Amino acid sequence: MSDSATIADNAILQVRDLKKHFPVRRGLLQRQTGWVKAVDGVSFTLEQGKILGLVGESGCGKTTTGRMILRALDPTGGEVLFRQQSGQVVDMAKLSRRQIKEVRREAQMIFQDPYSSLNPRMPVLDLISEPLVAHGWSSRDCELRVTELMERVGLDPRYIRRYPHAFSGGQRQRIGIARALALSPSLIVADEPVSALDVSVQAQILNLLQELQQDLNLTLLFVAHDLSVVRYLCDEVAVMYQGRLVEQAETEALFSDPQHPYTAMLLNAAPAPDPHAVWMDEDEDVSEAGELTEVGTGCAFAPRCRYSSDLCREQIPVLEDYKGGQPHLAACHHKHEVELKGV
Repeated sequence: MSDSATIADNAILQVRDLKKHFPVRRGLLQRQTGWVKAVDGVSFTLEQGKILGLVGESGCGKTTTGRMILRALDPTGGEVLFRQQSGQVVDMAKLSRRQIKEVRREAQMIFQDPYSSLNPRMPVLDLISEPLVAHGWSSRDCELRVTELMERVGLDPRYIRRYPHAFSGGQRQRIGIARALALSPSLIVADEPVSALDVSVQAQILNLLQELQQDLNLTLLFVAHDLSVVRYLCDEVAVMYQGRLVEQAETEALFSDPQHPYTAMLLNAAPAPDPHAVWMDEDEDVSEAGELTEVGTGCAFAPRCRYSSDLCREQIPVLEDYKGGQPHLAACHHKHEVELKGV
């Protein structure tokens, strides 16, 4: 593995121009007629010990981005620069399968569905210890480590030989979290880890993740669509729309002062706890994004944006800082001209 790549001193992960394009095939012979750009030029930096929320509507490419970072899905192009615990920086996008196995000691994933992500034929001991066994741990050491992990995530170690069907959804997600922690990673990609859970259980899992992040100095990429969850947990938020980042800023700055019309639409479409508050602007278009197809020229959000102009339909805006001071990136041609409402 080469250590020629460099990233910022305080960064553990730097994604540069990451892309995933899927071929479009039509006709009886299934000939390729174009490409669907599921992820198209995503770039961001994640600092050590921070939580970055990656948000957007279903189909925006956020889960695909998370999977490419850990090489569960091979990217079409771009770089995924990861700083290992040794200090060496590697490009995950270019590693071989053997090299990826070694790096995965330090970068793990928590999956969305606690029901389908666990093998129903394996007891908890085997589920959590599977990555340990893959890296040569003995049976005795595995059992000791699994017992420690179960206590850490709030599970009774007496249930170590039970099967997944004996646990609730929240308990199953705790098993998934324990499994992700087994090899003491420094980076975790959490793919909507609470979206399949009841609200009361969501709060427990979020508190657990926050506690683990602080105690273990973990770095998290938190993929989600629930903005209230992101606001509670994350230090910084990046917003995706149809394969591209459209805004990125510190959490409170983004929620209180959005600089992209799509971000403002998401924020104002979320129901407010105050029954007398104005829920949303009556002129706002909150229809869901259409099916992701081949993206042409111009801003992908232009057809849904009240501020769009000919420039928006002809030229893709660049993600850049809209003013000096604390970085607040937005990809909008009219970010200096429009006033958007935060929450």
